[in-house]
Amino acid sequence: MAIWEQIVRLVEAMPENLRLPTLVMGYTGARIGEVLGLTPTALSEDDNILTLSGSYTRKHGGQKGSLKHRRDGEDRPVPLPDFLRDAIKSHIKDYGIKEDGYLFPGTRAKVINDDAYRKHFKAASRRSDYPPTSAPTT
Repeated sequence: MAIWEQIVRLVEAMPENLRLPTLVMGYTGARIGEVLGLTPTALSEDDNILTLSGSYTRKHGGQKGSLKHRRDGEDRPVPLPDFLRDAIKSHIKDYGIKEDGYLFPGTRAKVINDDAYRKHFKAASRRSDYPPTSAPTT
């Protein structure tokens, strides 16, 4: 099975609110915290670039920290395929943006907790026959 087919099966096995973050990670290679820390300003004006500007994990004390292997304030631009850009725009239209500005808010916190995400990822990987040694990175 091709990797893209595996990613689609994994995304379909995830809870609804975690499908788009999983799709973004699968197609861009972004880390959990980089995706969970996304805001609408991450989309470029022409919408073909997603700018990863920080990482949001427990390690950063619930605040957005710098990207791994980057200096503070250094961004990482990532090419964005049209279907993924459209999915992000649709998500914004359907769910809006909370006052803190994050695309993927948690149920009890600003953003989805990276440990909670990993728990769902492991369960979805078992259901979708995704390689058991695969795991999202921080």
